[in-house]
Amino acid sequence: MSRLHIVAVCAIIALCTFSFPLFAQKNHAVTADARTMTIAVADFTGNDKELGRFIADSVLTDLAQSSSLSLVERTEIRQAFTELKLQATGLTEPKKIKELGRLVSADRLLVGSFLMRENKIFVNARLLDVRTGRLSAGGAASVSGDKGDLLSISHRLARLFHKRLTGSELKLDEEQETKIGH
Repeated sequence: MSRLHIVAVCAIIALCTFSFPLFAQKNHAVTADARTMTIAVADFTGNDKELGRFIADSVLTDLAQSSSLSLVERTEIRQAFTELKLQATGLTEPKKIKELGRLVSADRLLVGSFLMRENKIFVNARLLDVRTGRLSAGGAASVSGDKGDLLSISHRLARLFHKRLTGSELKLDEEQETKIGH
């Protein structure tokens, strides 16, 4: 081997040796961010307030099974909405989103809406960054299905957001995998 080849091989080995810890730290930081991320889930808006609360509660309950996320209890969110004199439908201004996030100490706020047509339900959800008051990158999802499968639809939504936030699948308790009757 020529001297030039030896120097090149040594340089590559040194580069790999010293840059590997940097890559490992970067990946670890992403995992640590997800673990310390706090999510608040607002009531979903639609023509039935009770149904909107149920969807939000179901998504929150599912996400709370993850050891990778921290969640804000729904009573804290309702209290913050009251304090700010907001309704879930009025949560469009970045300033109000930031205030709500500050009040409940959340990093992200999950908001959504639903529409029922005949026997179908359509659910749209968005993940807002409370530091900016804007939609998070990749933070929107839609799910739909039969009205009688509302719990399964909520599970799908929770799984989608968990995967996007943590990069891992959300494992749910088997007893929750049942259908809701009409």
